[in-house]
Amino acid sequence: MLLVEDEQMIQDIYKKVLVEAGFTVYTASDGEQGLTEALEKHPDLMLLDISLPKMTGIEIMKRLRQDSWGETAKIVIMTNQEPTDEILNALTEGKPEYYFLKANITPEGIVLKVKEIFNKPAT
Repeated sequence: MLLVEDEQMIQDIYKKVLVEAGFTVYTASDGEQGLTEALEKHPDLMLLDISLPKMTGIEIMKRLRQDSWGETAKIVIMTNQEPTDEILNALTEGKPEYYFLKANITPEGIVLKVKEIFNKPAT
């Protein structure tokens, strides 16, 4: 799994609970690094923050969807921003597995959602 989050404290908390839940977690702190890591490692799931330095999580998702591997990659978009029309349109086009406001979910809730995503049958 790849976690792309620029706020170090949040990155550390999310990584800790996901590793404790049995997941292998790679991290990136900016959008360019996140895109590079995704294309090199082909993680089974990506957690992408929207607000990142160098490239937004939305832009990462758009670029991944243009890649033969990335077009079906599992992506979760997370943010502290209220959804704008631009965000909602990008979500409709990019079809992430899930979208959440960080303020409305606990780290444990993220673990539950990730487990749920992995237990979904492929469509």
